[in-house]
Amino acid sequence: MITIASNGNFSADPCSFYGVTPGESGTTTVGGHFAVSACNITGTINVGGDPTPVTIQAGHINGNSAAGIATQGAKAVMYYTLTKK
Repeated sequence: MITIASNGNFSADPCSFYGVTPGESGTTTVGGHFAVSACNITGTINVGGDPTPVTIQAGHINGNSAAGIATQGAKAVMYYTLTKK
């Protein structure tokens, strides 16, 4: 779970990850910044041990959840979901 400050900065240690290969999982550190404008979200996520940041390209917030598209470098495209607890 991450906690996002009122200025959009966040960090989490440890943060769980799950890959597409069976059994591919673990923990790492993450940090970054989210920016919200109206119902849209953008930002950057820095993953511990990886020099290439994840960039939130497009996202939309609706109530207690957000979803959208993110990229990492020139070739990785991801879909993400954030849920407020």
